[in-house]
Amino acid sequence: MCNTQLLKQGKSTWLGHNSNRNAAEAQLVVRLPATFNDRAPKVRTTYIDIPQCPNRFGVILSRPYWMWGAEMGANDQGVVIGCASVRTRLSRKYGKALLGQDLLRLALERALNAEDALSIITQLIVRYGQGGPSSYRSRAQGRDTSFTIADAKETWLLETSGHWWVAKRIQDVSVLSDSLTIADEYDLARPGIEDFARREGFCGRFQAFDFHRAFGAHDRYLSGFSSSPARRASSMHHLETQLHGNPEWSDMLAGLRLHQRERESYRQHGNADICMHAGGLLRPRQTCSSMLVKLKQNEHPLIALSATSAPCLSLFSPVDFNPQNDWYIFNKSTESNPAEARANSLWLQFESVHRRALLDKDFCSSLKRSRDSSESALLSAWQEGVDAKELNAMVASWHAEWLDASQADEIRWNHWIGYERFWKNC
Repeated sequence: MCNTQLLKQGKSTWLGHNSNRNAAEAQLVVRLPATFNDRAPKVRTTYIDIPQCPNRFGVILSRPYWMWGAEMGANDQGVVIGCASVRTRLSRKYGKALLGQDLLRLALERALNAEDALSIITQLIVRYGQGGPSSYRSRAQGRDTSFTIADAKETWLLETSGHWWVAKRIQDVSVLSDSLTIADEYDLARPGIEDFARREGFCGRFQAFDFHRAFGAHDRYLSGFSSSPARRASSMHHLETQLHGNPEWSDMLAGLRLHQRERESYRQHGNADICMHAGGLLRPRQTCSSMLVKLKQNEHPLIALSATSAPCLSLFSPVDFNPQNDWYIFNKSTESNPAEARANSLWLQFESVHRRALLDKDFCSSLKRSRDSSESALLSAWQEGVDAKELNAMVASWHAEWLDASQADEIRWNHWIGYERFWKNC
């Protein structure tokens, strides 16, 4: 149930991504430096080994703590990618291959530009396919993946089903929300895709080929249940209102914090929200981390991430590729010990703040007011070139203040209320 929003407006390109996953699934924000002349012959992705590339670009990733790949990220060449899982005719229920998140990370590590990233992902899909559980709770679910790929010059929408794919250039706005969207208006495709679809009976012999209709039969049923069309429509409406203006960070962040309707209680929210709040069996997904990137030609990308659950309650913090800037939200643990990485993450620390806000209306209101004020000052200082140490101090101070406030007394969950029982047991 991820949501990726892309807006090309004037000389700027904005890419925002909400990673909607299981409610208790921690995400880590990590910065990996560029690598040169690596002699390792193989790299272990989440499930399989593939040949390693000796020279790799530096990357900033937001990734589920147990997974090698990432939900979203950027590299030091200005390439940005967000991905969304989708169920198609060819999604594998069992077996192991590359996850969509693995493909995203591999592309960022190896791609000089957006077109290069597109080529890398499609070649890997054709060779290795996609497969393996993409959820740390449900171990028998395989998904295919859609990708939004951008640099300062061009942007692509890439949609896949098994070993097959189509891609479309994006001219102004685009939204991914866990369902196929490309019909017959693609710019590139794997050779032979139409013949394959007709041979397998996905497309009639005399019927015009439509990728969504041919490969997304299962997706259409599930997307309706998960409210994917409603989320996509909500995001598209917000982006189109920004298309002819001059959007600021606050405008684009508002798009990641959208709720279909504001409610008195988070238990009343639904799957149609862009900023998703989990609430039980029919609403198990939560926005676990968010990213917003602004790209302009001949300038370094500006990257901000939440690193915590629920963007409507989170402070977006700046990051960059300068090794001298040890940003507060970066996870310091190694990839070799996922449990340790989760235990030491900002994500887990913030959960006491997030969960208290779910129950305590006064706490939640104060948190949002404080966040709005602090975030405005932080982003303004960042764009004015304030030193990273000062920005880090602002971020650390805000988190420390609200962590202390959230732990003033114990959260009391009511076991007899299903919503509260769900969160108590997460």
